[in-house]
Amino acid sequence: MKLIEIIIKPLTAFGTPLKGDTIFGHIFWEIIYDNKLVKKGINEIIEAYLNRNPFLITSSAFPVLNKDKNKVWYFTKPAIPLEYFSDFAYPENICNEILYLKYKDIKKASWIKSSAFQIDLSINNLETLKKDGISIFIKNKQIRNKINRILGSTSENFAPYEVENLWFHPEIKLSIFVLYNEDIINLEEIKIIFERMGISGFGRDASSGLGKFKILEINELKMPDKSQIVYALSPFVPDESLKEAEIFFNPFLKFGKHGSRFSAGDNPFKSPILMADEGAVIKSNKEVGIFVGKGISKISKICKKTIHQGYSIVIPVKGFKG
Repeated sequence: MKLIEIIIKPLTAFGTPLKGDTIFGHIFWEIIYDNKLVKKGINEIIEAYLNRNPFLITSSAFPVLNKDKNKVWYFTKPAIPLEYFSDFAYPENICNEILYLKYKDIKKASWIKSSAFQIDLSINNLETLKKDGISIFIKNKQIRNKINRILGSTSENFAPYEVENLWFHPEIKLSIFVLYNEDIINLEEIKIIFERMGISGFGRDASSGLGKFKILEINELKMPDKSQIVYALSPFVPDESLKEAEIFFNPFLKFGKHGSRFSAGDNPFKSPILMADEGAVIKSNKEVGIFVGKGISKISKICKKTIHQGYSIVIPVKGFKG
């Protein structure tokens, strides 16, 4: 398999977070509509995917900045207690205002920076991440109301509701990592898929103009070293190979919904899936490969072949004090 980084620039607000499993769903729809993008049949790909032989795994999107001519990624803060960081110690005097404020800043940090494709568990790498003193993204709420399509207006039951959109700082770039089997799909085909995704829009309300982006660059990456302690780059569902591992994670309950032509069906909603969110840390008694997890099926009542990405690319963790 090969590993690449796709750097994108958001052009509009997003109605859906750029999580790895949702990105995979968009990719798979592109393949369904244009099966020339892959070198094997859809049924064969699905069967292999569910038998721990995925043709492609995508990470969630992470901010990336250039600092002092070096690329710096900002990954989601690892889901482990602070005392597991190599250089963390609780303040000796919590009543000391300076020490207390520093401790609060560490607790509030949402990101861990890295200039290498690995996680170094040092509290000096934790950040809130702002650009020119401004948060890299903001969430704003938009008021909507249900429309009676027959009347062309709101009905007697006036029922406004809120939706939340995500706006990125104008200078922010996002990195998405893709692991793929070149015998099934190649770099040029992946580029075509992401270009189409960026034009048509990603996630909720793409038809209304949300979720647009453009590709800035695509970089081939060296495979990360194997490690007994690894960090997950997207939500995943642990499989049997991790039954003896210790997993630190924030739960992510996925309430999936079909896209494309199934979105307007009688039952567009998929069965919920409980996943370990990106930022999970896995401590195993043996070396872990380049990815963990499993393919998910049997989550749709209207399309039996529906699959969901329960895999995640993983990278090594340094400085784990536990």
